[in-house]
Amino acid sequence: IPVMRKFRDKTPAAQARQALSLPEGVPVFLVMTGGEGCGNAAALTRAILARMGARDCRVLVLPGRNEELRFELETAFGADPRVRTEPFTTQVPLYMDACDVLLSKPGGISSTEAAVKNVPLVHTAPIPGCETLNAEFFSQRGMSILAPSEDEAAENAVRLAFDEGQKRRMLEAQRQYVDPCAADAVCREMLNI
Repeated sequence: IPVMRKFRDKTPAAQARQALSLPEGVPVFLVMTGGEGCGNAAALTRAILARMGARDCRVLVLPGRNEELRFELETAFGADPRVRTEPFTTQVPLYMDACDVLLSKPGGISSTEAAVKNVPLVHTAPIPGCETLNAEFFSQRGMSILAPSEDEAAENAVRLAFDEGQKRRMLEAQRQYVDPCAADAVCREMLNI
């Protein structure tokens, strides 16, 4: 699947965190809910925090254009400095560069963007249909972990954040199976170059 060029560019994690006012040295979990804010982001955030226990972390939630979800999250977690919600943003590539683990529904474009960015990925429960096939494709090849519940997603995300070997294998699989220059290849084919 072709993705925008900005997903091919890599900002060093320290620089991305500085640009987003995130601390160094703590795990950063990025929860993406899609443009419409799908899934139970509040339950997922609670589950991540519970598994982290007393350890410091940051959970960044991108609720897309779903202002109701954003309000729900800010009401539930507004007093917790470990949780931050962001309104709709065009800075998704920078957030991906800053995170240790991305948790996202298995949409085709967002999954491919994550693999092109080469980000450790936990797929949350898919919307039945093509997302189920996307999740199977990615997880069967080691490019992501499929977690059908918020608890399983949180458990896998926290484990992945601290397991350098598993992260390395996942990132190698993403590089093996996803062509970051697919858009260029499609254009060449269409232009018959």
